[in-house]
Amino acid sequence: MMPIFQTWSYTRIHIGDPMS
Repeated sequence: MMPIFQTWSYTRIHIGDPMS
């Protein structure tokens, strides 16, 4: 899996993205 995707997923969880 690409690191950019991994960082994106982590960021979504970290900021609490309502669209996650």
